[in-house]
Amino acid sequence: MSEHQEQLQEELQGILAELFPSNKAASLEQILTTPLDSLCSELTPLVSLLHSPVVTIATQSSRALVILCQIRPPLVEHLLKKTQQAGNQGPLLHSIPADSTIMIRYYALVAKIIPAAHLAKYVHSQSQLFQPFLKGLGDDKDPLLQLSLLEILEQAGEEFVRNEAWGDTDVDAILQAMIGYGSDGSSGGALHPFGAGAALRILAVRESSPERFVRMITKFAREMSGEVEKIGFVDGLATFCHTDERLGILLNGSDTSNEILTQWLNFLRGGQSKFKAVVMNSIAKVLRCKSLSHDLRLRLFKAIGPVNDVGGTGDDSVHMIMEYVKSQIVEVRFGAYDLLSAIAGVEMGSHLLMRYGGFFEFCCNRNLEELKEGKDLKFRLVEAVYQSDVKGLLSDEVVNVLKQVVQDGPYYVKGTNRDVSLN
Repeated sequence: MSEHQEQLQEELQGILAELFPSNKAASLEQILTTPLDSLCSELTPLVSLLHSPVVTIATQSSRALVILCQIRPPLVEHLLKKTQQAGNQGPLLHSIPADSTIMIRYYALVAKIIPAAHLAKYVHSQSQLFQPFLKGLGDDKDPLLQLSLLEILEQAGEEFVRNEAWGDTDVDAILQAMIGYGSDGSSGGALHPFGAGAALRILAVRESSPERFVRMITKFAREMSGEVEKIGFVDGLATFCHTDERLGILLNGSDTSNEILTQWLNFLRGGQSKFKAVVMNSIAKVLRCKSLSHDLRLRLFKAIGPVNDVGGTGDDSVHMIMEYVKSQIVEVRFGAYDLLSAIAGVEMGSHLLMRYGGFFEFCCNRNLEELKEGKDLKFRLVEAVYQSDVKGLLSDEVVNVLKQVVQDGPYYVKGTNRDVSLN
C-alpha cells in the first residue's frame, strides 16, 4: 500500500468516527473488503448526510465519498447507479428537483468523483444524471443556483468542462444566453446580471471555433459594465489565448482584434488598483503559456505601452510596468512583479528589461521591498532574469552580481545573517 493510500484511509477513518460516533455506518474494514454491489447499500447512511442541514456534516460526508472513490475507483459507477436506480425513492435524488442546496452538493460531488476521461460515458448512458443540472443552469429565476452550478463547472477543471460529451446537451446554448449571444450570432438579450463572466470563461475553454469566440467576446466587451463582468472578460481572454492561432487573432491588427486588445490592456491605465493587478496577472498567465511561440508572447507584452498611449516600442511597456512595481499599493506592486517575471521567461524578454535604465540596479537593491511575499516575488524576477538567455550578452561583472543576488536568496540583509522573514 502506498503512503498516499494510507493517508487517505487514515483521513477516511477520522471522518467516519466523527460522523458516526455510535458506529451506525460501515467500518473502514467493511468499506475496503465488502463487494461493491453490497457496499452501496451499506453506504446509504453516509450518502444521506448530504441532505444534512448542517453544512460541515454534508461537507464531511462528501469528502468521505470522494476518498472512497479514490480508494476503490469502480465504486463511482456503482454509487451513481445506486443513487438513480430507485428513482424518487433513492437516498440522494429525491430532493434534487425541489431543493437547490442538495442539487449543488450532489453535482459538486459528481464533478469530483467522475474522471473527466469517463464523463462521456455517464452523459450518454445516464442522461438523467445531468438533466437537473442543465435545468438548474438555465433557470433564470434562481440566479444563486446558476452561479453555484457555474462554479462547479469551473472548479471541475478544463478537461471536465471541455469534454466533448457536453456537446450533446444544451450547455453551450445556456452559456451563450448568459452572455447575451444568440446561437445564430445575433443578439441574445442582456448579459446575465451575475453569471455572465463565469459563462464567458467556460465558453473560452469549450468553444472550438476561435472566430466565433471572438465574436462572442467582442459583443460581451461592448456591453459589460460591472467589475465582475470585466474580470470575466479578462480571464476569458487569458484562457482563450492558449494557442498561436488564438493569440495571433488578437494581434493581427484588424479592427475587431484591436478593439478587444485595447479593452484588455487598457484596463492597466484606467482600472481600479485591484483590477490592474487582475489584468497584469492575466497577461502573465498568457506569457507563461509554453504552447505559445516566444514571438507572439513578446508581441503581446510590447502592445501594453502603445495601447495605453505610453509610446510605440517594447521599452514603453517596460517603463509602464516598472512604474507599477514601485507602487505603494500592494496588489499593484505584486501584479507588476508577476508580469515582469513572466516576460523575463520569454525569449528576448529579459533583453527588454535589462535595456531599461535602472532595471539592473532595481534587481540588486534589497531594501526596496519590505513584505515577505514581495521579497519572494522580486526574487523570482531576479532568478528569471539570471536564468534567461540575456546572460550571454552581459558582462561578467553584471552576471556575477546577479548570481550573488540569487545565491543570497530573497531575504538577504547586508551585514547580518538574520532571516528577515522571521522578524
